[in-house]
Amino acid sequence: MIKVQQHYTYTNFQADVVQSPHQNAQLPANFNWQSHRLTQALVNPLATGFAHLYRRTHPITVIGAEKLIPGAFIYANHTQPVGDVFVPRTLPFPVSIIAGPANLGLPVIGKFLPAGRAILLPSTRKQYPQFLAAIKRAHTLGHLIVVYPEAHVWPFYTGIRPFDATSFHYPARLDAPVFTMTTTYQAGSWPHRVQETLYIDGPMPVDKTLSVKQQQQALYHHAQTQLHTRSQLSTETVVQYTLEDEHD
Repeated sequence: MIKVQQHYTYTNFQADVVQSPHQNAQLPANFNWQSHRLTQALVNPLATGFAHLYRRTHPITVIGAEKLIPGAFIYANHTQPVGDVFVPRTLPFPVSIIAGPANLGLPVIGKFLPAGRAILLPSTRKQYPQFLAAIKRAHTLGHLIVVYPEAHVWPFYTGIRPFDATSFHYPARLDAPVFTMTTTYQAGSWPHRVQETLYIDGPMPVDKTLSVKQQQQALYHHAQTQLHTRSQLSTETVVQYTLEDEHD
């Protein structure tokens, strides 16, 4: 049994337990979702190389990656501040990750995220068409599009936090396959070190005779159920989370 190493308190499941100075960052009004090709050509090989190095130097096992299809959406639980940025880049196809604007403020890597195929969430309604165009472009190019619907990272959290169906509109609208990727935690082979096992499941079944809205809801329920099912395979808790009574 691995000893609990850290303790967080939270008031609700949408809380940020990891604070950053750029938490409330907004995209500039003139933000461009299409990075310069030369910058992309420089950033992506370096990021992918680092991703493979990161995975080799950490106890990480990915099960089910052979089932993935180019252009698919992957819905994952968000439990690794660094790993959730890089581990998807070791999957069999190029990866684009939908991320919040606050990630631009990450030390060193933040400003390179757009060139590294991060699709940043818009800050205004006016920016939304460009954001949707970026998602469609990634899908057309055959990228795997990774979504963390829980939004906030909770390190080593072994449950699945509540999330809504909003982000499932994208694959329903694009008629794209949907997978889940669930990070679970077990005792590692080295003392006091945790093993990460990621399970990839899918594609989720969907009735194409349904409306886009109905397909969105069906995909949401399938993905939510699969994430909850796989999360039960965690056997180690290294971070403890306690609900704080707001009236204390």
